[in-house]
Amino acid sequence: MKTTKELLKLTLKEGEKGIRTGLCAVIMDMYEDLIITSQEFDILTNFIHRSRPASNDPLYRKTQKKSAYYWKPGSWTPRKKWLKYHINMRTTEQLLKLILKQGNLNFEKGNPYNSLYINGYKGLCGFVGDLRDQDIITGQEYDILMRFFTYKRPQEDSKHYYRDIHSLYDHQPYYWERRKWNPRKAWLEDQIKSIK
Repeated sequence: MKTTKELLKLTLKEGEKGIRTGLCAVIMDMYEDLIITSQEFDILTNFIHRSRPASNDPLYRKTQKKSAYYWKPGSWTPRKKWLKYHINMRTTEQLLKLILKQGNLNFEKGNPYNSLYINGYKGLCGFVGDLRDQDIITGQEYDILMRFFTYKRPQEDSKHYYRDIHSLYDHQPYYWERRKWNPRKAWLEDQIKSIK
């Protein structure tokens, strides 16, 4: 079975041949022409619905509330841009490896951009926010990481769990000791291993 990225590339290639209405029609044609399997059809369809453009996207069709289309039917350019964007987007594993690499640079080598020291009591989320602000990751990649952190945060029975008593008074809890890179590094390494 093809990966999501391979399926998006295939959709881009097939869409370049011309589209009748929208991406769903391109995917349906690929399925009917036996280019993709029913499972791959489902993967693509679900991906399109999960990753549809935000309403503030300038390419987003303003009348979407009255239509099943995210962009003007028959218009290839916004669909092509959307496909290319998602083809080039980094995976969660790649993003976690990037955070680990940047964290090692910033925390272990005394890089001046060490956000835990220069910006107060920031944790992993604050550090990732700094990476977004420095344009090292995109806003959408930041959102992906925040969702990942929310669902994968250490639980009380986890070896990585640490509840900072001060976090009871903060707006955001810390799951590791403040200003400590090594517990965050160990957690990131475990998450990367679990994805493989």
